[in-house]
Amino acid sequence: MFSSEAWLANTGANFYNGVAKQSLRFDDGSSAYLTRTPSSASNRRTFTFSAWIKRGVLDANNVGGSNDTPIFSAGSNGQPFDVLRTMSQLTDGANILMLYANPSGATDYSEETNASIRDTSAWYHIVMAVDTTQSTAGNRVKFYINGTLQTAVGQNYAQIPEDHDFHFNNTVAQEIGRNSGNTGRYFDGYMAEVNFVDGTQYDASYFGETKNGVWIAKTPNVTYGTNGYRLQFKNTGTGTASASTIGADTSGNTNHFTSAGIVASDCNMPDSPENNFCTMNSLDKQSQVTLSEGTLKVRTSTTGGGYKVRGTMQLSGKVYFEGLIGAVGGDIGSWFGIADNSDGITDFNSSRRNGLYYNASDFRKAVDGSFSVISSGALSANDIIGLAYNFDDNEFSIYRNNSAVLTNATFTNDVGFSPIADLYRNDSTDTGFIFNFGQDSSFAGAKTAQGNTDGNGIGDFYYAPPSGFLAICSANLPEPTISPNSLTQADDHFNTVLYTGNATDDTAIAVDFQPDWTWIKKRSGAQEHVLFDSSRGATKRLFSNLTNAESDEATSLKAFTSSGFTLGTHSSVNDNTETFVAWNWKANGGTTTTNDASSTGVGSQDSVYQANTTSGFSIVLYTGTGSNDTFAHGLGVAPKWIIHKKRNGAQHWVHYHVGIGNTRSVLFNTDAQNSASAVNFNNTSPTSTVFSLGTDAYANASGDTYVAYCFAEIEGYSKFGSYTGNATSTPADGTFVYTSFKPLWLMVKRTDLTGQWRIYDTKRSPINYMDELLSADASDAEAEGSTSRVDFLSNGFKFRGSASGTNKDGGTYIYMAFGSSFKYANAR
Repeated sequence: MFSSEAWLANTGANFYNGVAKQSLRFDDGSSAYLTRTPSSASNRRTFTFSAWIKRGVLDANNVGGSNDTPIFSAGSNGQPFDVLRTMSQLTDGANILMLYANPSGATDYSEETNASIRDTSAWYHIVMAVDTTQSTAGNRVKFYINGTLQTAVGQNYAQIPEDHDFHFNNTVAQEIGRNSGNTGRYFDGYMAEVNFVDGTQYDASYFGETKNGVWIAKTPNVTYGTNGYRLQFKNTGTGTASASTIGADTSGNTNHFTSAGIVASDCNMPDSPENNFCTMNSLDKQSQVTLSEGTLKVRTSTTGGGYKVRGTMQLSGKVYFEGLIGAVGGDIGSWFGIADNSDGITDFNSSRRNGLYYNASDFRKAVDGSFSVISSGALSANDIIGLAYNFDDNEFSIYRNNSAVLTNATFTNDVGFSPIADLYRNDSTDTGFIFNFGQDSSFAGAKTAQGNTDGNGIGDFYYAPPSGFLAICSANLPEPTISPNSLTQADDHFNTVLYTGNATDDTAIAVDFQPDWTWIKKRSGAQEHVLFDSSRGATKRLFSNLTNAESDEATSLKAFTSSGFTLGTHSSVNDNTETFVAWNWKANGGTTTTNDASSTGVGSQDSVYQANTTSGFSIVLYTGTGSNDTFAHGLGVAPKWIIHKKRNGAQHWVHYHVGIGNTRSVLFNTDAQNSASAVNFNNTSPTSTVFSLGTDAYANASGDTYVAYCFAEIEGYSKFGSYTGNATSTPADGTFVYTSFKPLWLMVKRTDLTGQWRIYDTKRSPINYMDELLSADASDAEAEGSTSRVDFLSNGFKFRGSASGTNKDGGTYIYMAFGSSFKYANAR
């Protein structure tokens, strides 16, 4: 089989330590697990378990899961047992991490986090560190997720008592991927770099480290103890425990594990914490689609059609992937290829799909949603289809068993695309296929692996990819300008800061860069949103929830500094003992450029701007004309979101947003729906040099002064788009929105009906789900919104409630998001 270590010579590999380079796939439908029974008991009170996991099928849909997914357990079937698992049944937070102890007596014990770990697109690192000899109850079981100690830990059962003896390290089955006390329950997904330490409670720093904000694996710096082990999953042998099988212990202790339900194709997989591969997304599918085999196998047994699931990665450059055709014949028809990310999966835009469609009689190409026959002969079961997409030239080719059946078909590429399957079935024949994005050329054991790599030496393909075409994995993703492996990271351009007021003059607030736009909101009480920028002058205020003119307040924000800002004593920004949030964006350090339109030829009217072209943000000052005119914004690319506000008098804030277009607008200071307007933006979208304004007084009254905050999309950092809610049928499973990065800040506004400007960020809500609400159009204090919950994920966001303002079925919404690159993201 392909060696998953080959990719280390390629792009991005120097970011990692070369520690977690391969994984083991656990398919719950195959009853896959590892087991070992120690010959003698060891320390049952003090131990540490560490593992990297990439989730597949989540708790409620797991085979035998009963709303829980076991990761590590000890005990005997039907007898007392202990299990580390994710759990959805007992608490309000679905997919929480729980240690459950079922001793021989009548009392059950537990400890669990309140963080939902249900991101299926990237890797988590989890550590469970146990020492029941601790007299302080909170120190007996410590959980770490991606290096962070989980402080909100509680109990659904009794708290684990001092000096409690677990079944871990006892002479009973120690199992990875199965609940040894309830053997019908299995883990689904991937695991890598599993470590168990006997006799010491270690924190996460012994297994990983933070690099530019990303938690990465390092060689464990531990003493394993008698029953300790390290499982690196480098081998492909299965079955009996030995140094040459998949359960080999590489700690030096030779505490090898026996495997069951695991085959060679599950072993030494290149999908790993250091090179994350595309899979099909459990969070971005319709309920009729069943996923298995590491979410690479898609099928439906439901009569009907149009059952869809998308992949976890957005595509660019030249990519290649394969699909193994399943059942054919009967009254079925399915297609796979790529489709745009601009709609939710249930509002799929069929005109934006490109790939191959097949039914019982023929197979066809789909180009921009239009089908035409390639061959009048049907595909056969076990045919391998290869798809090669060239996003640089907007072309794709289709191969059947390595023979080209379509070459260089052109398609329209003006949106982001991901892999997609769309399944149809109208008889008793299950339909579907198995994807290979470069991680498994055996197609889950259905074929003999061929081990072909791409031009970067990455991947495991059945057929060699066409020259220049690459596997779909994080190592092959383009290096974003703003990323943890670049000279500049997301927090160099945007940062959320929390602080507590002290009513003391000249209070310094650290941001870690010089901000140029600072937006402050009191959290603990009602207060206006206060907005400041370095172009207008630090002390000049605007209020997002009011129409008020700009005012100068010397006791509010006083100055921008090289590392943050200083505050006066005003209650809106520095009320004693009150809590505040400040959202900060960097432009150009206060240095502005005056655009003389008559001399530069850029725009029809003058403007003054300061622009950060790296992060796509500029602040523009201009004087209105009352006529159709254009103004320079300085970004060099077209903005997709612009906020305009009159400065010298009362007036509404007005937004241009790409999600509603240039003929409609929406106001910041109200919850009103969007409205048609031919005069706000002169029915003209921004260009790479200017934005256009019509005659409306919101943004362009003659002689009035204005400020405009302009944002362009930057891959891996910012995204501005729209989505459709779906909450009527599935209130806990809202629309998944792909951003191509892990969001740090999100604002959402309903546009077809009234709805507030809801704001979320990872500082106020550091774990999923997120429900700490502030609204840009209201002065209200921060409040929990159970029906407005959202998960921030490694590649986008997903609402988990049914509130009209965020996820009403059929409702249309715009969003604005900033975050950190998916290429290096941990699961969240």
